[in-house]
Amino acid sequence: MKRLIEIVHGAGAQETWEILTKIVFSKVPQDLKKTKGGYGIDIFDDGAVIALHEGFMVVSIDSYTVNPIFFPGGNIGTLAASGTINDLVVMGARPIAVLDAIVVEEGFDIDIL
Repeated sequence: MKRLIEIVHGAGAQETWEILTKIVFSKVPQDLKKTKGGYGIDIFDDGAVIALHEGFMVVSIDSYTVNPIFFPGGNIGTLAASGTINDLVVMGARPIAVLDAIVVEEGFDIDIL
């Protein structure tokens, strides 16, 4: 029987951890799972903590797939930005820049972007 991705796999809970550990983290060499003086995928959090000369920098990125992309009260762009900013703030970071990733399916209308 085929195992399929379900919405619960993207919710950030136990199912997310299990699938990331099995499919992604198990393939990353141990020395690349951490950042020197900080945290990487060695802890299960929403961002990497990178030690700088003075202090730390937290890097986080999110992506979402929703249909429709425009919905009452928002859109996929606002959802993605809000989700990432929330992840940073919850980790105690102050958002100062944006790291952009766009997940777009083939055939998407460029004028809607």
